[in-house]
Amino acid sequence: MEHAQRIDDLPVQVDVQAVLAQLRIGSESPAVSRVKVLADRMQDTVRPRALYRPCDVESNDRDVVRIGGVEFTSRTLAALLNATRRVFAYVVTCGSDAEFQLPSDSGAFERVALDAITNQLLRQGCLVFEKQLSQRYGLGQTATIGPGAGDGILWPVEQQRALFELLGDTQASIGVTLTEDYMMLPMKSLSGLLFTTDSGFRSCQLCTSPDCGMRDASFDQCVRDGLADGKPMSAIR
Repeated sequence: MEHAQRIDDLPVQVDVQAVLAQLRIGSESPAVSRVKVLADRMQDTVRPRALYRPCDVESNDRDVVRIGGVEFTSRTLAALLNATRRVFAYVVTCGSDAEFQLPSDSGAFERVALDAITNQLLRQGCLVFEKQLSQRYGLGQTATIGPGAGDGILWPVEQQRALFELLGDTQASIGVTLTEDYMMLPMKSLSGLLFTTDSGFRSCQLCTSPDCGMRDASFDQCVRDGLADGKPMSAIR
């Protein structure tokens, strides 16, 4: 298994219009200027970065996938990786800079707006990371999935610990730690496995949360049910 590698300063840009749309703020609202001030500040402050490690898929049965000497139990993961021999374990983070303290006189709106902005920066960082890895390794079309997928049912979040085992010392590398209840700190961080696929799969298809600011695909009951039953994407629909 190859060593973990770090990518610093993933290039991202705050899409103010997307943030306003998520917050349901019209273009004529006086709140627009408040969002822009926060967006500019975060644009100057946050520099998403990533840690990743190429890993071999050593075995894959209906429920257990062995990757880089570490076992993961998930029928959904096994189905997604049924024809895959190499994956990339990763963590992408906005770092502690995404958690700067608002002025004491800030209200609830600023806190909600800041959360939307940093969520978008993290999402963009993940997309840029995915694109850079695809170009670097000649992967073509890729997808990702992480522990906690499918509302924590299809790939249990408890297996975050095993994923971090693949990555090594994430705290020393990019400042990300895992708590006893499997939460990543800093909170604006995402982890998972990146793999090649021509199915068009996006992990958001498995999530029923209606208001997630990280969503890049709609929930798909057919995809969720098929993967939960262990069907490969080619056999769904």
